[in-house]
Amino acid sequence: MEYISWKDGYMQLNKATLTDVLKKIGRYYNIEFNYDAALNLQDQTCSGKLFLSDNLNDVLESFSKMTFLEYITMNDGVIYIDRPGKL
Repeated sequence: MEYISWKDGYMQLNKATLTDVLKKIGRYYNIEFNYDAALNLQDQTCSGKLFLSDNLNDVLESFSKMTFLEYITMNDGVIYIDRPGKL
C-alpha cells in the first residue's frame, strides 16, 4: 500500500493485499471484518485510489466493485466478506 492521505480522504493503493486494505479500512472506521481464510485475501492485490467518505457503505461498495467480493453487515456490527452469492 502506498499511503493513506487522511487529510485528502483517500487511500492510494499499489498492489496492496486485500487483507491490508481491510485492516486500514477497519482502523479508519473503527470496525471489524470477518472472512474465511479460504478466500486467500493475503494473496490477492489491488491498485487504485479508494476514497474514504463519511458513509462507510460507499467505501464498502467501492471496495466490492474493485475486488468482486460481497459484504454484509450483521447486527453485531461485524462486516462479513465473501465471494458473490455466498452471503
